[in-house]
Amino acid sequence: MAWKISLWIAVIISFMNGIVTFSKFYNYISHTELFLLVFLRVVGTFIIFFALGMGIYFFLKQQIAQKVKRPISSKMDYVLPSISPASAIAVNKAEIKEKSPEADETTKASAEALAMSIRTMLAEE
Repeated sequence: MAWKISLWIAVIISFMNGIVTFSKFYNYISHTELFLLVFLRVVGTFIIFFALGMGIYFFLKQQIAQKVKRPISSKMDYVLPSISPASAIAVNKAEIKEKSPEADETTKASAEALAMSIRTMLAEE
């Protein structure tokens, strides 16, 4: 795709340069010299603009490739625990039994354990 764009830009600018050269020197030099001058200018302009277009394309391709290479974030924005959900619930129940039997702490701990186990199960799926 890039070479097609560069090719068309070079052809159009070369054609315009040929027309300008032809109209500028038509009355001043012979037809053979005019043909040679137009030919050389058109070929030179084509080479310059085609090379410039391809150079810009490869430069931008290299720059964009360097900036895009970053890690892709996953759907999870939390770290999974190193223990399984069943053992997490068992550990939390053991901690709850060891602590004082206040109702607020028990409810809070079991809610946290349940939330963590749900997150872990959803992440495994």
